Parts: sequence; structure tokens; C-alpha cells
Amino acid sequence: MRAPLWIIGPGRLGQALQVLLGELGWEVVLLGREQFPRESLPSAVLLTVPDHAIPSVAQRLVGYVPSGTPVLHTSGAVELTALNSLADAGCSVGGLHPLVAVPNPADGARLLRGAWWGIEGEGTARKLAESIVESTRGEHSPSQGADGRCTMRPPCWFPTDWSRCSLLLRP
Repeated sequence: MRAPLWIIGPGRLGQALQVLLGELGWEVVLLGREQFPRESLPSAVLLTVPDHAIPSVAQRLVGYVPSGTPVLHTSGAVELTALNSLADAGCSVGGLHPLVAVPNPADGARLLRGAWWGIEGEGTARKLAESIVESTRGEHSPSQGADGRCTMRPPCWFPTDWSRCSLLLRP
């Protein structure tokens, strides 16, 4: 039996991903920020905690998550350096940023199907992110910059005044 994907952060996005990925056949365990079981190691970790909590949760995961495990965070506003403690411990780190609002878990699971995602990272972390997007029949940013960061991030800041959307389409 394959080890489960740990989703850490039982908020709207974490619950929506648990529902969606579970429906798609992934073995998923949804955990709080501090409950990391020693008896069951993850195949991968997806952090869906609030932005400010990413570095501290990453630090707490050191020692629980084996070296080589891919770890992704879902914040489009937080740099991958927030996962440095895990990278230093030998984990492959990256980002998987859904470009859709998740109003609640049920609607979120529906809205994440076919959604656009920003992806960043390398190695097994990037492969995990691409696999999740592919499973959900979504689309993702086709390239990343020389620094490995998602090149889609700046144009994803949509204005609340939709009359200005044409500005996003100009080079």
C-alpha cells in the first residue's frame, strides 16, 4: 500500500483538496498543524495552512518527514524560502498555487476541477505538483524563471474592478 499524501491545514482549501483528491483515488490524510503521526509516514506533504504559519509548520515537520519527501505549500504570496528548514533536511520543496477562490470545501472541490494553478519548484516536488494538476484536469503555468519560481505569479493579481482587466492582457 502506498503511503498517504498528508494535507496539513484543515481549512477550506485543505478540506476541498482532501475531498477532490480522495474522489480521484489519492490516499489522503488531513491533519492539523501539530498532529503528525509517527506510525504513518507520508509519500508527500501539502501545506494548506495560513501564510504566516508556513515557516513554523515546516520547521515542526523536520524529523517527521523523511529526507527526499516532496513538500508543497499552496500560498501564492509566500516564497519557497518559507520551506528552507525542510529543504535543508533533504526534502524536495515547491509550490502549488490554485488560481481559484475556495468559498467552502464542497464548492472548492468542484471549482478546483479544471482550475489553473501556479507551480514552482524542481525535482519530485514539481512532479507532485504537476501530478495533482493533471489529476484534477487542470492547467498550470507552462514555465518557470531561472530561479525556479512560477512566472505566472504577477499577472495573477486580478483587479477587483473588472473594467481594468484589459490591462492584464497587454505586454
